[in-house]
Amino acid sequence: MTDLPPRFTTDLADALPAASSSRRWDDPPEHDPPPPSSQDDGDPLKTTLLLINPTPLPPAGPAEIVHLAFSPVPGSPLLLAAVPREFVSHSFKDYHMTFTSAPCHSLHFWNLGTMHGLQRYAPKGLKKLTESCSFTAGGGGINGLPAFRRGGGDADVLLAAARFELTANNISMPKLAAYDVGRGAVGREGLVGGSMIRAPMAWRGERMAAVSVRDETRVVVLRFSFVASTGMMKTGIEREVAGHLGEVKLVGFLPTGELVSAGVDGYVRVTSVEDGRTVRRIYVSARVGPGLMGVAPDGGVVVTVWGREVVVWEMGSGKVTGYNLDAVRSYECWPLCVSPDCRYLVCRTEDGLDVSDLWTGKFKGEWVWKGPLITAAAVNEESTVLAVGDCKGGIQTFEIITA
Repeated sequence: MTDLPPRFTTDLADALPAASSSRRWDDPPEHDPPPPSSQDDGDPLKTTLLLINPTPLPPAGPAEIVHLAFSPVPGSPLLLAAVPREFVSHSFKDYHMTFTSAPCHSLHFWNLGTMHGLQRYAPKGLKKLTESCSFTAGGGGINGLPAFRRGGGDADVLLAAARFELTANNISMPKLAAYDVGRGAVGREGLVGGSMIRAPMAWRGERMAAVSVRDETRVVVLRFSFVASTGMMKTGIEREVAGHLGEVKLVGFLPTGELVSAGVDGYVRVTSVEDGRTVRRIYVSARVGPGLMGVAPDGGVVVTVWGREVVVWEMGSGKVTGYNLDAVRSYECWPLCVSPDCRYLVCRTEDGLDVSDLWTGKFKGEWVWKGPLITAAAVNEESTVLAVGDCKGGIQTFEIITA
C-alpha cells in the first residue's frame, strides 16, 4: 500500500480487520463443529419411530382394502375398512337428467379390543358389535367412502354414508344413511329424501358436507342430527357452496365450523358456512389432484397431499410451506394417509411402508413387508396404533413407539 495516497491508506487500514500474528485465513478452525442435532438428521435414515407387535385381523375377504379409518371417539377400539363391491354402474334420474354413480363399497368393522373372528349379519340387523362385522347398506352399496362424526363427544360412534336405494321404478337413487356403530347397533338408518349428494363427505358436530351429485364443483352443507336410541335422523340443507372450478375431491371442517375443501382446480379453500363467502384460499400447482387432507385437532394447520407434493398451510399466520417427497427421500414413496394430529405421513414403498415427519418429510420408521401390495393405512386419534391393509383383504395393526 506504499503507492497509495496517505489518506486512502489510512482509511483502508482502519476498515480491514485486525490481523492475527498466530493464525492465517486458511488455518483450520480452533474448535471442531458441533455434532448434527436430531433436527439436522446427520443420518437421513435414523429410526426414531418403531412399529411393534404386528397383529393380523380376521380378513375382510379376498377383495382389496381401499380405505381404513379409526373411530374419532377418544379411546374407541373401532376400525373401519371399505372394500369395493363388483362394479355396477348405478344410474338414477332427477329432473329428466341421468347421473352415473361412483363404484360401490361394502363396509367392514373390527373391535380391536376383542378381535376373535368374523361376524356377519344382515344390514338391518341390530346385533351387537362385539368382534367384527360387515354390511352393504341394504344391498345397494355405499357410494364412495363414508365419514365418521367428529366433535360429537364420546357418547356415540356415528357414521354417515351416501348409499343407493331402488325406487318402485327400479331406479337407483342416492340417499343419506347414518349408522350407530359404537353402542352395538349397526344398520339403524334414516334416509333423507332428495339429498342428491355423494362422497367425499365430512361430519363434524351437527354439520355435514358432501359433494353435490348435480354439480361436482359444489359442496352441500347439511344440518344433521341423529338420535341413536330411535334411529331417527333429521336434516336440512344449510347451504350450497360453489367456489371451485373443478371437481371437489376432499372436504373437511375446522373446529370453528368453516368448511375446508380441495379440488382438481388446484385450490384449497376455507369457506364460511354462515354466508358462503371464501375466508381464505391457496393455490397449489401440482400435476395431479389432491389425494389426502388432514386438519389438525386445534384447526391450526391444514395439510393436503397432491401426488408426492405435501403442502402445509398454517391457519394463524397464513404461511404455506411444502416439499416434494422425491426431493427429501432417497427412494420412492406413495402416500397412504395423514395422522389425525398432522404429525406423520404414512407411505407405501417398494420394501413395505414407512412413516415420516409430515412437516419435513424426514424418515421416522419403517416396516419391511414382502407380502401382497399395501393399499391402505390409517392412524388412530392418539397416534399410537397404525393399521395397514393390502390388496388381498388382509389387515394388520401395529403399536407406534416413538423415541
